[in-house]
Amino acid sequence: MEANNNRSLCGGLGMRTLQSGFSVALLMSVLLVGCGGGGGGGGSTPAASTGATPAYPITSAISAYGQANHEYNLSSASGGNTYTMQFSFTPGAQSTFQGQLASTVLESLILSENGAVILTTSGTSYFIDSPYTNLGYVSNTGVTEVASGQQPLPASATVGQSGPYDTVTVYTGGTGTAVASTIAEIWSLQAATATTAWACLNGSEVFTNGSPTVGIASCYEIDTSGNVSAFKLTLSVNGQSLTFQ
Repeated sequence: MEANNNRSLCGGLGMRTLQSGFSVALLMSVLLVGCGGGGGGGGSTPAASTGATPAYPITSAISAYGQANHEYNLSSASGGNTYTMQFSFTPGAQSTFQGQLASTVLESLILSENGAVILTTSGTSYFIDSPYTNLGYVSNTGVTEVASGQQPLPASATVGQSGPYDTVTVYTGGTGTAVASTIAEIWSLQAATATTAWACLNGSEVFTNGSPTVGIASCYEIDTSGNVSAFKLTLSVNGQSLTFQ
């Protein structure tokens, strides 16, 4: 459920440290795809659309949605437990990241289980506005994430298509410190209804300490005109796969 529109969704792919059995790194990474200018282009070239195969404008839909102001209160339930997530995103001043001029967003997240807070995190994401390019993130504890191999989202795609998005290296401190994990991300378009599709960003985080790989998917329901009607987030919390809506 989306709360009052008084925060910006735009930000970098903020990777976070693991706490409470799930990866906030991956969570914020996939949530913050939809920012920057609305220009087309992409790392993959979708097949031409036919009358029987509608094309969905992923870039313009998510970009336009991301440039509006949003604050999220999402919920899920499993095994008798109720989970809630609260996100806030506040645009900051321009800065530099790894020597590049960047826009910034101050981010915070609160995760609760049965009304009790089990995780809080905050930090600053760094990105280029147009075309949207994730640069990285620095948490309030100093953990640093640096993106590489960035690929723009496609201007349009048909259901069943997918392509690369980026790779993020998560450092325990600043760059040059020990690597905690790497995250590979792809985009995909999945069927939703007869007239809509889920435009998703899917991530997979591999840890250097041998911990199990963590996956997550953040999806926007869009129509062929680029209107966004819903948002959902699927991830692992304490070993359970949960969908927050």
